[in-house]
Amino acid sequence: MKKSQRDFFVLLIVFATLAIFPFLLLAIRSVNAFYLIYVMTITSYYALLGVSWNLLAGYTGQLSFGHSGLLAVGGYGSVFFVQLTGLPPALGMIVGSVLAGLVGIGLGSICLKLKGIYLSLTTFAFSGAITLILLSEYRITGGKTGLQTEFLLQDPPYVTPLQYFYVSLAIMALCMTTMYWLIHSKYGLFFAAIREDEDAAAVYGLKVTRLKILSFTISSMWAGLAGGYYAHLIGFISPAIADFSIMGLIITTVVMGGMGTFWGPFIGALTAYPLLELIRSYSATLQQIFFAIVVIATLKFARNGLMGLITPFIQWYRKKLGERPVQPYESQDRK
Repeated sequence: MKKSQRDFFVLLIVFATLAIFPFLLLAIRSVNAFYLIYVMTITSYYALLGVSWNLLAGYTGQLSFGHSGLLAVGGYGSVFFVQLTGLPPALGMIVGSVLAGLVGIGLGSICLKLKGIYLSLTTFAFSGAITLILLSEYRITGGKTGLQTEFLLQDPPYVTPLQYFYVSLAIMALCMTTMYWLIHSKYGLFFAAIREDEDAAAVYGLKVTRLKILSFTISSMWAGLAGGYYAHLIGFISPAIADFSIMGLIITTVVMGGMGTFWGPFIGALTAYPLLELIRSYSATLQQIFFAIVVIATLKFARNGLMGLITPFIQWYRKKLGERPVQPYESQDRK
């Protein structure tokens, strides 16, 4: 079996397993079955954000804090589109994604000529500016009160949680499949070259700025789609969607799972968000402490996140199959 075929087979197994998860909960007649299904739905949302941000920060090496702002652009863009046209929220999500992508092109053209801390500060300022605009233009955005909007499906998620779970799973599967194709294409090699050494990549003829803008745009479009999906999932949107705590959770999931790896953000989201919900059931204040502890502990003891711990077992299995072992930092994603 070819590597690409095997990888897609693994993807199929993972999402098929997740697809039967709700039925297992319902079969054992868990009292909290619907709540756990909703938690998994929100987990898919954060996995989507983590995977899209990882393309920019993990594979291209551009540390951006603009994801929360782009999330708000996509969310509000979708809500306004639905309000003005009366068309289905699914179309609004697509419009929000395209709008976030256009903003990503503009922001990337300005910011991605910068490097290091300057890029981080500029994108952080962008997200802060988006929040201030949403708060100050309260006649349009609703300010802190926010805006009510249509649910994605006919009924709200607390009435039909299974349908929303499978919609979120389908979006996540589409994102993972798209990202797999991208990072295993020539563009994935180009992004990795830029991450390792921008100057050397430019010397070898790569259009570094254009490629960084491409990565930023794709990442922005997925963030915008996630923003529209979340708004129509809960039927409400407010400036809180652009809060920096969202950015903190995205970074936590990616670092915890393994930055620059294909499965890392997905595994990180599946681990981090349910843990946060468990902690919140005892004390919401402990969530921020958990963010800090997880990031510090991961950087200290597991620089490559959970994927760094799993990789030796993958190497052992591949060696058993007679394949060439891979490096710990998920170099199989960069062949």
